[in-house]
Amino acid sequence: MFATNEIKKLEEVNKIYINKTKALSDTILKKEYERLLIELSWKSSQIEGNTYSLLDTEALIRENIEAKGHKKEEATMILNHKKALEFIFGSKNYLKLFANLTLHRYFQLNYLQLAHHSSHNKLRI
Repeated sequence: MFATNEIKKLEEVNKIYINKTKALSDTILKKEYERLLIELSWKSSQIEGNTYSLLDTEALIRENIEAKGHKKEEATMILNHKKALEFIFGSKNYLKLFANLTLHRYFQLNYLQLAHHSSHNKLRI
């Protein structure tokens, strides 16, 4: 999905980021990671039509408290985004995950996600 020069640029920027974050304490890094996880999960879900607020999303992720007046599916969507982000950021080579992502692999992942979702909700794909 990325051109060779784009991958090289991402790797350069990532090295700069790693060098800058080495000086930060573990507490600050943990807080920044948690904030990023909450905001990306919220925004990704919002793009898909989720109506949770940022504060509702924070309560769900930090304390596992679902917001009143919202569908269960909205909480599930946010938690799924959180899991996906944890997987990506937990990978030592997360840039390569994207560099090697082909359209075929993308559709395979989407199919697996849909199959998993439909098996829990008795939908047919």
